[in-house]
Amino acid sequence: MPKAFVFTRHGGPEAQALVDRAKPVPGPGELLVAVRAAGVNPVDWKLREGLRRPGAGEPRFPVVLGSEVAGTVEALGPDVSGFRVGDAVFGNPSDGGYAEYTLLPVALAARKPDAVSFTDAAALPVAAATALDGVRQLALPRGATLLVTGAGGGVGASALQLAVASGLRVVGLASAGKKEFVESLGAVHVASGPGFAALVGAVTPDGVDGVLDLVGGEVLQE
Repeated sequence: MPKAFVFTRHGGPEAQALVDRAKPVPGPGELLVAVRAAGVNPVDWKLREGLRRPGAGEPRFPVVLGSEVAGTVEALGPDVSGFRVGDAVFGNPSDGGYAEYTLLPVALAARKPDAVSFTDAAALPVAAATALDGVRQLALPRGATLLVTGAGGGVGASALQLAVASGLRVVGLASAGKKEFVESLGAVHVASGPGFAALVGAVTPDGVDGVLDLVGGEVLQE
């Protein structure tokens, strides 16, 4: 039987297990996907430990870990159009990602470009989609200045690239060790730490037009 990596109860790593489970059957609006790669995110351990949005309800154990995958379409659910068996796809599964097979809602799926590896595609749905949502909500005009805090992380690195591609002047706040990385993505690097606001002011004498904060707490307040 196909394998899946699950948590069998709320708790720490001791609640995890590799188990056999039947191949899922796609319902309306779903794709059955043979998983080639799955992304790893903080949300995985948070859900395992019992953290969830208000009103989310109790999970049905065992729960398959993983919130993003890339793979190939094995079967189509009823009334699915726009995809074919054999298509390379990526997206957010409804049935967990740490598995040999999972279910991918059509609404949360996209075809994988040939130039993008399965591994890279599997790392996009959570971090890059979050970054895209933030940049779009700010809706800054071309030429505006955007400050991204936490610019060296997965969401931050995606936000830098998306913002630069949108014609924005981007300042990335990240650790000193991430300077070369941040600059390679087209942003101006500012080192994080005490007094960072003055450093941002030094490179943006006219101020910033928007802030995409990915840190929170004292950084957001400053």
